[in-house]
Amino acid sequence: MPWRYVLEIAHGTAEAGHKVVVVSDGPTSDRAFPLSLPEIIQVAGPFTAGNANFRSCRDGFKPDVVFFPVARRTVLSGKLVKVGGAAHFAYFPSSWYHKKTLLNICRKLPAVDAVYYGLESAMPGRWLTNVLGKRNIHGVLTISDYTARMIVKSGWSQSKLKVLPPGVEAQVPSRQPSPVFKDWSQRLSGKKYLLFMGPPKAIRGIHVLLKAFDMAAAQMEDVALVCLIRGGAEDELEAMERTLNSLQQKGRVLVIKDSLNKADISAFIAACHAVVLPFLLVPSEIPLTVLEVLAMGKPVLISETGGTSEYVGDAGMVFPAGDAKALETALIKSCKDGAVYSRMCIAAKNKGKRQSTWQEVSEEFLKFVVPIVSNFQKSSHIR
Repeated sequence: MPWRYVLEIAHGTAEAGHKVVVVSDGPTSDRAFPLSLPEIIQVAGPFTAGNANFRSCRDGFKPDVVFFPVARRTVLSGKLVKVGGAAHFAYFPSSWYHKKTLLNICRKLPAVDAVYYGLESAMPGRWLTNVLGKRNIHGVLTISDYTARMIVKSGWSQSKLKVLPPGVEAQVPSRQPSPVFKDWSQRLSGKKYLLFMGPPKAIRGIHVLLKAFDMAAAQMEDVALVCLIRGGAEDELEAMERTLNSLQQKGRVLVIKDSLNKADISAFIAACHAVVLPFLLVPSEIPLTVLEVLAMGKPVLISETGGTSEYVGDAGMVFPAGDAKALETALIKSCKDGAVYSRMCIAAKNKGKRQSTWQEVSEEFLKFVVPIVSNFQKSSHIR
């Protein structure tokens, strides 16, 4: 999502008449959506002063504004490199992890992930805000209100902060579901089903969901679980299969690994009872899946993940991350309590109507950035 977020803002800024260049230290060929994109430059290696590739790129143009991602681990990474004469804005795409949360779920994560996210949660927020202040960062954008509150609590000025959630497409291109979807929909034959979407990573909570559904299935005999599995390493797929094969109700779990187009995914969402996102933690908030589901008026059952679960609010149910028993209760209640389900659907529809389009997001970005840049340039000229 952060890549999409950056490209959409860059696109909207360019459409408003500004010259925009996107610099990436990763692959730029994988574009999951059609846009008339601004120029994208790929740079090998980290964005540090010691990287000759980055210095060459930086010196090739003189921007008025530099917009770049930060996280608490940025304090250690040393990637806050200044570009002379430019106003610098940071955005915080990752979730704000708490040690309390991670202590409960690290044992469910692969060792590499546990160390990575454990380090992230251990970095005091005040360290980050102190570094941002020393580097004269002019403004910070966050994805969620929750993360904004955490950054302000860590000492950052509210006047130099903007909450800017991701947007939704103004018009979804019409596209017919593929024969793959039609085949699976016939197999479901009108059954009520809960929907999971994503890779089979432990961090996405797929194992917790499978176990919770197995426990809940006896109390909701007419409900199936559909898992749209996208990607995943071989060991992750094998681990998911082992968990699946251990279930008593594995016959009621449909695992779909076929290649699906956007219309297929939308059709699955439209036909489901609710979407279940049992993240152990959310690496980047707020996932676009959440926005798309709410825009279609469907409830989201989601683990407590800070900014993302707070955003869902009463448009779904929130349960402790990694807690299969709590998820079992949420699954049963969403399927058996009609009044609760209706209230969630209404809240989802209302929240979906209030979501900004990507164009509105880029407009809000410019409203925040332009006045600050203007004042910075005036003060620089006076000096």
